[in-house]
Amino acid sequence: MSDLRAVVQHHLPDLRTLSEERAAHRPGSQVWWAKQMPGHLIDSGVNHQARVVRAGAIGGGEPITLDFLALDDVRHPLHHLAQISGGVGA
Repeated sequence: MSDLRAVVQHHLPDLRTLSEERAAHRPGSQVWWAKQMPGHLIDSGVNHQARVVRAGAIGGGEPITLDFLALDDVRHPLHHLAQISGGVGA
């Protein structure tokens, strides 16, 4: 599922049928729950963008490639979408 449209279309039915009760379910203090995930992903995206800027501006630290950053931008949301679809954290 490397195409973003395919990813969205694959998960959209689950997201559309996600009940309020299931979205509000808190499985534990150490697990993201479905209502938290959009905010978490937005926050992660902002922080990720800052990492890209810092990496390009000052370098240093562990090498971060554009390939890694691009793949991570897709893997991270997929991880949480799978949690919602599988009922983990949802």
